[in-house]
Amino acid sequence: MAAISQKLANLVGGVSQQPDSVKFSNQLRSCDNYYPDFTLGLAKRPGLQAKGKLANAVDDGTWFHIFRDDNEKYIFQFSRAGALKVWDANTGFQQTVNTVAAEAITYATHKSFDDLATLQINDYIFVLNRTVTATANSTTSPTYQPFGFANINTVAFNTDYTITIDGINFSHTTPSNASGSTQNSVQTIINALVSAINGNANYTSQGIGNSIFIRRVNNGDFSLKATGGTTNTAIEAFKEIVTSISQLPREFISDRRIKVEGSADSEVDNYWVTFVPSTAGQTSGVGHWEETIAPDTILGMNPTTLPHVIIREANGTFTYRQLDETSANTSAGTLGGAATVTRASGSTTATVTTTSAHGLTTGNLISVTAGVAVGNYSITVLTSTTFTITTVATTALNSVNFIFSCLVTASKFAVGYKYEAIAELPAFYFVKSESSGSNKDTLNIPRINRIKINSYNSGPYRALVTAEGRADFSVSLPQINANYYKADNIPIIRNAQSTVPILAKGDQFTFSLIADSPFPTSFTSLTWEGTYNNKGIQSL
Repeated sequence: MAAISQKLANLVGGVSQQPDSVKFSNQLRSCDNYYPDFTLGLAKRPGLQAKGKLANAVDDGTWFHIFRDDNEKYIFQFSRAGALKVWDANTGFQQTVNTVAAEAITYATHKSFDDLATLQINDYIFVLNRTVTATANSTTSPTYQPFGFANINTVAFNTDYTITIDGINFSHTTPSNASGSTQNSVQTIINALVSAINGNANYTSQGIGNSIFIRRVNNGDFSLKATGGTTNTAIEAFKEIVTSISQLPREFISDRRIKVEGSADSEVDNYWVTFVPSTAGQTSGVGHWEETIAPDTILGMNPTTLPHVIIREANGTFTYRQLDETSANTSAGTLGGAATVTRASGSTTATVTTTSAHGLTTGNLISVTAGVAVGNYSITVLTSTTFTITTVATTALNSVNFIFSCLVTASKFAVGYKYEAIAELPAFYFVKSESSGSNKDTLNIPRINRIKINSYNSGPYRALVTAEGRADFSVSLPQINANYYKADNIPIIRNAQSTVPILAKGDQFTFSLIADSPFPTSFTSLTWEGTYNNKGIQSL
């Protein structure tokens, strides 16, 4: 058998779900926390850049971030008890959160990271607690108080007009037209009927335009009907319901609700209307009817159980509250900022006060963009929240907004989360050419003796070999050996090659590259060495 080697020029072909026999050599079975980069190779997700210490953060909080634009980026944290804190992602400084109502804190109380979800729309960040069930409000529209009304449709002589309430008749008969001097009018009929009804202590009525408003004195329920004229249409009575808007009076009492029914076999086209006088402040008179909700209808949802909102106010502070009008009217905050600078007139020493611990030490160099002349300044620390700088100008400053940034150390360093990145490679075949995955020799499988991994600017990682019938084999590849680097330097080599022993057929083991250190990792290529024999069989 011939000893051969083959190089996988890169590992940036991405993940393929095809069988290994038809994958391209640079494709992977799976890839977690790596990303393919044509410049750097198969690179581990980048770590972090140190911006500053997030003061007052709690250990068990739930985190989320909001990138409002390129200049404003924020980190938010809710503690399990529902307390909100906000930091500037560019500077690490804690931001001002206006006073939060106890109810809003209760809504954000949670036990697991999955309990909370957020959605950003411009300056509003909506907060949903998945464990809180949305409920209806306990407030309802006004309870219906039974009333009725009678419309005078026709005025005629020698005609009986009768309104029957709870079986009691209240009548008026118009005079004969024999005498030319006899007066007859709508108002005469209404006055007579109102007088008759009001004569009963159980009922009260009021004439309005061509109508008579009727109710029980105790607002209890009652029955109502009216008759009059030769066809009993000279007067009509209605109680709670009309079947046409033409039956609604043009003059009535304000805020009274009446149901307008559509077809008798369906409730879908029914609706309620309320009377609104034309002149504001009037309790009755000429007006119009407006559609409204039915009596005893629940008025919306309980806002304490609905998603809440975090608002970035115009003054740079943050307000966390309910999504209701009352809270909106009281959400204005007080001006806050990351830091302020004060300087006495004639002095070159300016004192900077931060809203949270600055985490700096005497001698650190800060870059200032607002508050004093733009430039770099060396600091002298006074307390955990104050330090001084020396300026050229000597004009007085009184708590002027101060914006600066600082590298927390002058030495090179790398920082990142300690998480695991895993890339699983497919089976190894002899490849005649890379024009297509079908050029692999899947009949004559090579025996792999070793795999050599080329990396670029990489920290430590390990290789894992798993095969049926033998124990898993894991080898750590530290990249830098003792006695070859300074102890205060980071353990990263610009170009490195590491060798992993295999001793198995190319399709009888699984090869994975695992990086679980905080340092960057980037794999540029891979070479396998082994033996291969096509047994004189050549595919055409």
